[in-house]
Amino acid sequence: MDFVVSKVAMSICALMVVAVLAGVFDRDAFVDRDHELSGVLDRLSGLVDRAATSSSEFTTGWIVPLSFDGSSIVVSIRAGAVSAESGGRTAMSQPACGLHTWTWDGRGLNSSSICEMDRSSPQLRFESGMTILIRTILVTLENEPRYLVFASQTL
Repeated sequence: MDFVVSKVAMSICALMVVAVLAGVFDRDAFVDRDHELSGVLDRLSGLVDRAATSSSEFTTGWIVPLSFDGSSIVVSIRAGAVSAESGGRTAMSQPACGLHTWTWDGRGLNSSSICEMDRSSPQLRFESGMTILIRTILVTLENEPRYLVFASQTL
């Protein structure tokens, strides 16, 4: 009986060695690749939403991460919408507070001027390793002070 048990144990050990060598127990083997980009955008949107509710002017940076397999992720921001692309997959998101890519010139704003500037502003594109600068600025919106959140490549 001991002979059979030892042969079974050796067979199991051999199968585990082959599985490890074949990558079955790879740390990324069970990663949900379909939701990877959505998770990246959720983290970015969470930072933007926290910035909007901070009630203060500040600047912070967010570095675009690599995907789980080490390939580059491209994050694009335009007219409040944020998208991420990697390996033929794409995900889109829109932070609840709005994210602007234009530069405020100090003049008073209203809702229609913000919409127009969002539509005409350039698309910002960031690759893995690049830093997205997130800034909150106190602006005058319809004669009231209000914090808006801006994204940029430089200060």
